[in-house]
Amino acid sequence: MLPPAVRFALIFAAAALGGWWLTQGRILGGVLSLLGAGVLLLGHFIHGTIHAALRAHRQGDLEKTAALLASIRPERLTAGDRGYYHLLHGLLHLEAGRVEEGRAALELAEQLVRPESNRRLVQRKLLELSLLGCDRVL
Repeated sequence: MLPPAVRFALIFAAAALGGWWLTQGRILGGVLSLLGAGVLLLGHFIHGTIHAALRAHRQGDLEKTAALLASIRPERLTAGDRGYYHLLHGLLHLEAGRVEEGRAALELAEQLVRPESNRRLVQRKLLELSLLGCDRVL
């Protein structure tokens, strides 16, 4: 996934090129460029922020992860992305010591996360919670 600045630069370039081609009478090229810009823009709003939050969490930047999650409206996410949303919320709760909230978010994530390998990660965290009790989390 490209950083947001690069995505927006590509969107702007594709839209500008498409508009210019349309003014030059190159209808097919213009329309295809504008469609490409639209697809990039749609992809940003559908998937962009959740993947940026996953990347921030992977890099250990919990503040950025929390800020990105706060900007997401989960009802607009696809089911799979909503699973990652709940997974990240659960991990943030666990890292902050809020075990019950973390468990609840991970249980939601378990139902939604795809593919199977990622679901196993969620199940492993839930198993750790069950085995260790609610006072510690690995």
